[in-house]
Amino acid sequence: MTLRRRWKEQNFSCRRPLKKPKLTPAMRLKRLEFAKKYKHWTVEDWHKVCFSDESSIQILQDHTQFVRRRPNEKFKEDCIVERVKHPLSIMIWGVISAKGNGRLYIVEKTMRQDQYIKVLSEKLIPQTSEWFPNKDFLFMHDSAPS
Repeated sequence: MTLRRRWKEQNFSCRRPLKKPKLTPAMRLKRLEFAKKYKHWTVEDWHKVCFSDESSIQILQDHTQFVRRRPNEKFKEDCIVERVKHPLSIMIWGVISAKGNGRLYIVEKTMRQDQYIKVLSEKLIPQTSEWFPNKDFLFMHDSAPS
């Protein structure tokens, strides 16, 4: 019996691994400190928080793919995956809270100080005014724990 059959009997199959952020010891410590600082908070406390962050999204990024082929089919069109050398990317900013998701904002190139001030005044303030009309909320932006 082959190894492949044994794996199949044991319900193993070939799959892509899950991905997770790579955290440095400093990032882990920062997250632990955050958790300890807010561990006493109630659900009601968290309902008064909104979080924001920006992120770069790659379009046409490479990702692991599998094909089933015979040894002599390496160059067959159906067995080749195209890739771009320098994928296009865009930077976006967004805000969320227990009340919902805010609208995404596309950032031009990188988030500079003047752009950040513009985003806060034109995107964040109107959104938080809708979510928290009495202005009773806490804003946690991306310099909060990673």
